[in-house]
Amino acid sequence: MFLKGKKDTNEKLYHRRNEKPEESNFNVKKAIGCLFFIFIIIIINMIILLVYKIQ
Repeated sequence: MFLKGKKDTNEKLYHRRNEKPEESNFNVKKAIGCLFFIFIIIIINMIILLVYKIQ
């Protein structure tokens, strides 16, 4: 019974260790994607403003 409990906790730790890097990596990708999206919007706004000023 004690060994079974130990095995379960080890499995949980193993799963947690396996899941975390992917999760953090996904969060980083999400953050980069959002920043990139905002950056593109700012560039488009700058171009529109420049075109508007030229006209």
